[in-house]
This record gives sequence, structure tokens and C-alpha cells, in this order.
Amino acid sequence: MKKSLLYFWGLIVAVIMSACAMTNEVHFNKNYSGTYALNVDFSDMVDMAKSFDPSMEDASELGMVDQAVSVEEREEMKQMINQIDGISNTSFEVIEKSRLEFKFDFEDIETLNSAFSEIQAALSEQRPGMDGVGSLGLPQFTKDGKVISHSASFPSDQIPKETMDEFNALGDGDGMVDMMMGMMDYTVVLSFDRKIKSVEIDGVDLISQDKHIVKARIDLSKMIDGGAYHIDVKTK
Repeated sequence: MKKSLLYFWGLIVAVIMSACAMTNEVHFNKNYSGTYALNVDFSDMVDMAKSFDPSMEDASELGMVDQAVSVEEREEMKQMINQIDGISNTSFEVIEKSRLEFKFDFEDIETLNSAFSEIQAALSEQRPGMDGVGSLGLPQFTKDGKVISHSASFPSDQIPKETMDEFNALGDGDGMVDMMMGMMDYTVVLSFDRKIKSVEIDGVDLISQDKHIVKARIDLSKMIDGGAYHIDVKTK
């Protein structure tokens, strides 16, 4: 199981350090069961690779995605998640050649948190001091009456200074990490069968809101060194 979690860690790091679009989508049914989906779009990274190496025009985009997370690795991750009580219908597939989708159904909020707590615990064990990065894309939720809260905090100095210096040196000075974070589009989408009554946010940019869906963008350049965000959604 720990081997599978390291594969998941590798996916998250690959996403952070490339021009990718990542979307966390969580849908809640009226009884607060639901579906979680992590979508990672590598198309921008594929286009960037092709611009540096014209021979990539003939390369398979699917092959690039499989290099990030192979078929065997995805299958092992699916089996691990499906073993958790209250989790079902797990899938980890390549969609449209350049997009990965990791998806499962959960019985309730406690089950959803339990699934990601297991992943987070293994990541922390394998990557000491990298808890904040490890939690990227791994939502934790609480419920208070009809208020669903989603929040995350990222500890300061979660990436060793030597590593930060190496990344910044790639850009001939400070700011390379912030630039890479700025290139990544990280979106949270919360949807509900119930109608939304109100939304309160802190530390995120609200993209859109309607009767059933809240969409927000996370600025990772602010999160990577001690940032935090919080989203409260009250339903009718």
C-alpha cells in the first residue's frame, strides 16, 4: 500500500512542478454521501514539451501520462482505495490522452476524510517534513448542521531551503518556485444536491457560484510557504 501512495506522491509533485491544471471536485448528495474526483490535465505540459522538442509532435501523449503514473500504478492505487470501508467505484484512468482522473464514491464525510487521512499519513511517513505538499489535492471536510467546511493549511518551510534554492536557481534568481506555482491552475469545485444558501471564503479566489455549485481557485504561490484557505458552504 505504501508503494501505491508513493506513486500518488509522485503525481502530486509532477503536477506542482509543471504547467498543469488540477481540479478537485466533490459532489455531495442530500444525505452527504457523494463522489470525489481529482482531475489533472497535462495538455499544457505536453504542448510545452513539444515546443522544446519538435520530435514530440509524433510522440504519444498517452505515453507521457503513463510515464507520470503507469497503468500498473493506477490499478494498485484503485485496489488500495477500494479496500477502505465506505469507499466504492474507484477509478484511476487516462481521459482524452492527456488527462488523468482519480475518482471514487464515499458513504459520508467521515469516510471521505478517512480515505485521505490514510493517504496523508503514509505520505508524511515516507516524506518527513513535507506534510503540506503531501496534502495538496487531499481535501478534509467538516460538517456543522447544514454547513460544509473545506480547509487546508500549509506549514512554513515545508520544502527544504536547499531544494527551494535549486529551483530558484533555474530562473537565475529568486522567484522560480512562485512562477511555477503561478503557472499551475488549481481549482476546487464543490457541488450539492441541496440548494446553496450562502458561501464564505478566505484565502481563495471565488470563480463562480450558483444554486448548487461553488468554484474557487487556489493561489499556490501563497500556499506553499505557510498559507491557508477556508471555504464554508451553507445549504438549505
